[in-house]
Amino acid sequence: MTDERDKHDTEANGEAPEPDKINDPEPEPGDQHPTRDPALDVLKERVEASGMARLAMAAGAVALVGVAAVLLFGRDDGAVTSQGEGPPDYPPAEVESTVKAGTPNATVGGRLAVTFCHPDLFTTATGCTDDVSIMDPASSAVLAPGVWPSRAVTFVHPTDLEAPPREVSTCATFIPLARSGWGGLTTRDMQRAAQLSRACGVAALASIAKPAPGVARMTAADWKRLDRASIPGIGESSFAADDPIIASDKPHVWNMSNIALSAQFVDLAAADIDGDDVPEHIIEWTVLANGGTAFARGFASLPVTSEPTRLQKIDPFAE
Repeated sequence: MTDERDKHDTEANGEAPEPDKINDPEPEPGDQHPTRDPALDVLKERVEASGMARLAMAAGAVALVGVAAVLLFGRDDGAVTSQGEGPPDYPPAEVESTVKAGTPNATVGGRLAVTFCHPDLFTTATGCTDDVSIMDPASSAVLAPGVWPSRAVTFVHPTDLEAPPREVSTCATFIPLARSGWGGLTTRDMQRAAQLSRACGVAALASIAKPAPGVARMTAADWKRLDRASIPGIGESSFAADDPIIASDKPHVWNMSNIALSAQFVDLAAADIDGDDVPEHIIEWTVLANGGTAFARGFASLPVTSEPTRLQKIDPFAE
């Protein structure tokens, strides 16, 4: 156990462990690269195709030190909290859905549903699904291969060397441990924890989202009004006020890039997520360093307005 914990300490300090010291099998089907999501490589290819990456190479490489993966840790509404709260009473997941792309007023089991769209996460023909279908990602039939880890994730305590490792395979188990500082034992466990964070984050947002009938999806005009200073950067690199955000070839996906960074925004849903009966656009954002492996991902909201806007970061697990 001491040797295993030493490996965890080495990885936590950012040092690359020697291959023979990682007692972990080769990646299984559905696993992604330990430190980089393949979707980021797709984003980079799109940027290169637009000629922006070639401009970056001509201007000179931008050096960014370190490999970072930002994980969203916190609460899943399906987890039992310290106050003894349990999961809300959701309608059954097998009810018939009438979800269509870009239609926020679909019905599920006779009630108004919230449509979530993400062509990289959902296998439906439209890339969209209803909120009920993704509230339990471990058993969801609409998640694309590789979104949910192909095997349980081994978590270890951050400081207590005597605490036994925990095998994590559900959001209900993942969230309390992550909030307490537990993390993946090996590099691949850390990557799988990032997969859990993403999938459980979407599920948590789906569990609290309330319908916003009649609210249209994000348009080019909406993105133009976004204050670029509110977009997360990496290190000293950030986006300029005139960096354009352009539509991707995938529905509900928008891209932007400059010499140092590339970003992808997914218009997940239009819903009320804070209980004030005022709808927001729910966004998944990803920012990566051009020519490097550092990236960050999270969730944010944008107000439904014709005025200038700023991304408001969301912790989908916040108590």
